[in-house]
Amino acid sequence: MPESYLKCPQCGATTFWVEDDFGNKVNFRVTSDGVPVATKEPNRDLSGLDFSLIHCLSCSWSGSPNELKK
Repeated sequence: MPESYLKCPQCGATTFWVEDDFGNKVNFRVTSDGVPVATKEPNRDLSGLDFSLIHCLSCSWSGSPNELKK
């Protein structure tokens, strides 16, 4: 069964971004159990990133990962 990802509450997209310590955007998805997974580098360690404010890659929404929809 394919992995399911949480969706943007505004547009339904599944890809989000946060900035790393160098100001680079890191794109990721959030699994159904709330774990962020990098989209461009699936094995990248995301543990040092701040996910308190995430941004949708497809629309203007930004907010808490707790606001994402199943």
